[in-house]
Amino acid sequence: MFRKLALAGALFAATACSSADDAPNEDPDAAVDAGVVDTGLPLPVDAGNQPQPDAGPQDTGVEPDAGVVVNEVTVSGQVYGLGAYLAGNNVPAGGVSVFAYGAPGTTPVTSAPNTGAYSIVLPANGQVVLGMAGLNYNQSFYGVTTTDQPYPGRNLYIAEAAWLAAIADYHNVDIANPFACQTVSLSGRNCFYSAIVGRIYDDGTAGNGVARGVAGIQADDFTIYGPGNQQWYVRGPYFLDYDGTPDEAGGGTTSIIANDGTYRGGLYIVFVEVAVGLGLAPTTMQLSINYEYQPNAYRYFGPVAAQTFSTSFGTTRLSDIRETLTPPPVPVGEIDFDAQIYPLFLPIAEGGFGCVGCHTNQGGNAPSGGMNLYGGPDVAYASLTDPNYPQRVNLANPAASYLLVRPLFEADGVQDHPIFAFSSPEDPAYQLIYTWISEGALRNNNNLDPVSFYDEVRPLLYNPSGDGGAGCYACHVNGADADDAPGGLYMGGECDDLYTALTAVAPNNAGPYDEPYRINKDPEYTGRSLLLTNPLFGNPEPHPVKIFSDVADARYQLVYRWIAEGYENDCQ
Repeated sequence: MFRKLALAGALFAATACSSADDAPNEDPDAAVDAGVVDTGLPLPVDAGNQPQPDAGPQDTGVEPDAGVVVNEVTVSGQVYGLGAYLAGNNVPAGGVSVFAYGAPGTTPVTSAPNTGAYSIVLPANGQVVLGMAGLNYNQSFYGVTTTDQPYPGRNLYIAEAAWLAAIADYHNVDIANPFACQTVSLSGRNCFYSAIVGRIYDDGTAGNGVARGVAGIQADDFTIYGPGNQQWYVRGPYFLDYDGTPDEAGGGTTSIIANDGTYRGGLYIVFVEVAVGLGLAPTTMQLSINYEYQPNAYRYFGPVAAQTFSTSFGTTRLSDIRETLTPPPVPVGEIDFDAQIYPLFLPIAEGGFGCVGCHTNQGGNAPSGGMNLYGGPDVAYASLTDPNYPQRVNLANPAASYLLVRPLFEADGVQDHPIFAFSSPEDPAYQLIYTWISEGALRNNNNLDPVSFYDEVRPLLYNPSGDGGAGCYACHVNGADADDAPGGLYMGGECDDLYTALTAVAPNNAGPYDEPYRINKDPEYTGRSLLLTNPLFGNPEPHPVKIFSDVADARYQLVYRWIAEGYENDCQ
């Protein structure tokens, strides 16, 4: 069966240095991405087998980029069996090798025999893929995002070989033997199936900020692309019972949740063909859901990217799919550096890729690679376009730009960057930067009209999602008023009232930086605006709905640009 995925413009996950697969504020026991299945034998992952950084292209200027600074953090938790976890039990998986892809030089570790406890040192401020392998388990892969702080309680889940085999057998999927590839671009090769497993989560509104599994979604609601946005051969998606077993009553045709009010469930599995012999080179699949829950009314989930690896037969990748409300439009041109590119470099807690964690001169630090991105758009732009380093932004060959090449997950498994940001060239953030460079890497794009608060920002905030709103309407307009709106923020009423509430009234919760207003009026810290951070996926501040998937989300960028341009009031 061939299925295709229509990209909606914002991703995984997450995605760049921060990932929608895994955010630091998530429930550490939430099943995120079930990696790849193996033959039951552990993958040898001693330090000598780890990929080493390649030399990468050299600048043609005064000197090559050098002196890469690698900040490290410790990620720890326990390794559990995935099938047992989905059934409601935490069964420790001891003796499991835990190793990192996308982070060269990382030392593998082994989970403790009786508790499954592990602790691994990883590069800070970005994405890695943690792989797991052990006897009687299928190789499993799990996306993790690191910040500049230790990350305790990051539990991992490895697929039990017997559990996955039972699901595959139920759906007549042979995960143990190769077959002739069906995808056109793989013609003439042999393939095997890799499983992508995860949970479909709602946006958190119904659960007062707690995301829960979703029932009623069918296979035809899914769209799936393979690498390069190709149609790809898959089996499924199929849906599991809320305990992680095959849905024998419904035949696996519709997502279900527990009928006891706990909202467990919403589980899916899709078997993706992967070419034999690719080794560490990932096959990146992108999945999204367009669910018509009532006539002409839709809910959108994803898209997310899930990397599968052909390290052995029957691998498993864990990848949750979260509700994203109305998908934002895909940027097609006239990219603004200050409002669309610079936010990508912000700290992970502000929705960026965490680049300023290493590429900074803050506190007298030496910026990694000699490239300073900290201190606002002026500083970042000057560093990227420094004539001494023409490869950082390559106008003649945009795809060769270090800004794209270095943080990209390498297809050959050999990273030339301490940690990766883009899972593939299809990553919306990668595409955004590529488009900006292709347009000439302009700083002040005079072709762009200023963002209108009245015509663009206000409708995004106060309209229902079916009328182009971002999702704020459900809490801050419908059934609310200026006296009882959540957080004291009422978005209905007159245009001037909303403008005043955003720019001149102290918020009920000022956030970690003690913001005086709901927007930050300092051009250097636009990304700290509560209007942007509170509804941003991955931000730890409590908010019932995480509307913006990341800073590449076109809706986020519209609001950011309005603030960065001077937050003009053009109410009529």
